[in-house]
Amino acid sequence: MGRNMSLDRIERIAGYVGFAAIVAADLLFGIVAAVRLAGLGCMVTGVIWVVRRSIPVGWEGKPPSYFIAGFPALMVGMAIVLLGIALVAFSSQAACMFGWKNEAGCP
Repeated sequence: MGRNMSLDRIERIAGYVGFAAIVAADLLFGIVAAVRLAGLGCMVTGVIWVVRRSIPVGWEGKPPSYFIAGFPALMVGMAIVLLGIALVAFSSQAACMFGWKNEAGCP
């Protein structure tokens, strides 16, 4: 990896690594661990959006069509952080709600 690696490339690699980690967590530890890891990813993404106060919107692999910026970006970032906290705290219930866990394991 060179010193001039662009931020877009770093974000793309982090996305692939995160996806692979979630799949590996599901295969090795079960869906509840994968949901927790997805929640952690949501929290990290939300914090990045809150700090940047800018959210690029568009198709993956193409330049953003527009950016959500300022206060709306702050609110969306905080909502994603809260979603991540909920996924971590209630991972078993989330897996049941989305139909990812078998019915025998759901309350």
